[in-house]
Amino acid sequence: MENVRLKCEAKGIKFVGGVGPYNAKIVIVGEALGVEEEKQEIPFCGGAGRLLNFILKRARVSREDCFVTNVVKVRPPQNKVERLSEIGLTVSEFVPLLKEELQEIKPSVVLALGETAFEVLTSLKPISKWRGSIVESSLVPKLKVIGTYHPAAVLWAFYGGEIAKESLKKKAKQIRVLIELDVKRMREESETAEINVPKRRLFISPSLNEVHALLDGLSSYLDFDIKKIAVDIEVDSSGLISCLGLSCDPEYALCIPFRKGYSSYWSEGEEDIIWRWLEELFHSKHLFIFQNALFDLMWLVPKVGYFDVYMDTMWAAQLLYAELPKDLGTLASIYTREPYYKDERKVWKDATITEQLWSYNAKDAAVTLEVALRLEEELDQARQGDFFFGFVMQLLPVLLKMQMRGIRVDQRVREDIRRQLMESKSQLEKELGNLNVRSPKQMKQFLYEELKLPKQYKKKTKQITTDKEALLKLRKKV
Repeated sequence: MENVRLKCEAKGIKFVGGVGPYNAKIVIVGEALGVEEEKQEIPFCGGAGRLLNFILKRARVSREDCFVTNVVKVRPPQNKVERLSEIGLTVSEFVPLLKEELQEIKPSVVLALGETAFEVLTSLKPISKWRGSIVESSLVPKLKVIGTYHPAAVLWAFYGGEIAKESLKKKAKQIRVLIELDVKRMREESETAEINVPKRRLFISPSLNEVHALLDGLSSYLDFDIKKIAVDIEVDSSGLISCLGLSCDPEYALCIPFRKGYSSYWSEGEEDIIWRWLEELFHSKHLFIFQNALFDLMWLVPKVGYFDVYMDTMWAAQLLYAELPKDLGTLASIYTREPYYKDERKVWKDATITEQLWSYNAKDAAVTLEVALRLEEELDQARQGDFFFGFVMQLLPVLLKMQMRGIRVDQRVREDIRRQLMESKSQLEKELGNLNVRSPKQMKQFLYEELKLPKQYKKKTKQITTDKEALLKLRKKV
């Protein structure tokens, strides 16, 4: 392969390699050069670099101790890697150089900033799912990699002018917090080059006797051995519970299957027995934990009746960190060392690989328990434990009954309101005459030519518009 550095020099393209100590425990890999990086010939010295420096400092990491580089060591047209071909280059031409850098430095951990860097290093994507996971590099075997968002994603949303809507700014705040959490994990992982991920024992194909032994064991010792038990269910497309996971130890979980392929796992009599055992368990003194309990209980309550729930990890995360996503995948990336696994659930559609769904279900229960134990600690540290368990969780049975039974609606009042709205609509249509409010052309003529209202423009295209946002602005002016 032609040396890409010489190729760049021959084309007059500025080439900027990595900087930092060659005995660094941490290597930070970005995507490509930006305007400032090209000008100063230093990776990450522009706006994204300044934000990275700030985040590193908050995580108590010295940038001077890190080796900082990019996958693509030139500036692509308009800073877009997908346009490299316009200057006769490809991402793959730069990969061998990155591999050489990593093999020479032998870091304990690599922080991949953005999807391009993460995919080159691990062959995995998207970064939105895999960020925070501890994974082995596919480029350099046995090398530990943690991916996170590129700091530029935060800057674009905050400083993109009118293009950056409030929703993007909210997302950018989430991204920044997640980058900080991932950098903190990177610092912890830099202490060793070993790749340490959980090795959970997942029991997924039990016999009836084995199910009974476990459930009976839990129920028999409730007087002096109250356990925290995480529960998770999977529901198939026909609305049937396909399996139920239980975990009272993050290192161990059981999946009780109810469906195998498109058929029942048990005989009708055996399934009835298992649900009676489960009913006894759920009405014991154990403390039950769910992720999004309202969903699971919608399916469980008809089987076992109402029972007390100790904790909903989604609600606890909402109370502690309202700005962050509350899905189990995100919580697992923050509170556990479990690499991203949530896409494993998609296999339930294939009847030939049901066992993979059972493993996923058991893992979900174990991960939920591990997350719950960490959230309990943080609730105590934030002095929110009494409020959460004494007030927030007490709302669950009320909300569940509302969800399952619905609310009463006065049909006569509802019909009166509907009739009033229809009459109002009919009157407005008469006043408008032949104007078709669904026609953008007629609306533009009516609003901007007949009424002489100030013209409204789309932010991106700068074209005249009568969309919802424009109408709301005009309403304030009349």
